[in-house]
Amino acid sequence: MVKLFRIKEAAGLLGLSESTLYKKTCTREIGFVKLGSRVVFTEEDLEKYIADHRVEAIGGR
Repeated sequence: MVKLFRIKEAAGLLGLSESTLYKKTCTREIGFVKLGSRVVFTEEDLEKYIADHRVEAIGGR
């Protein structure tokens, strides 16, 4: 079975406020699952969001 994360859990894992995460679902910046009126996220949704926002280093010393 797939692990599902509620808004509060997902927001905590991503370091976002719950309201910011709700906004990102409205603009489809992050994938989600709609179960009735409930919005939940799969681990894959969260991992993809993190990967999409990764910034690569440009060099070092």
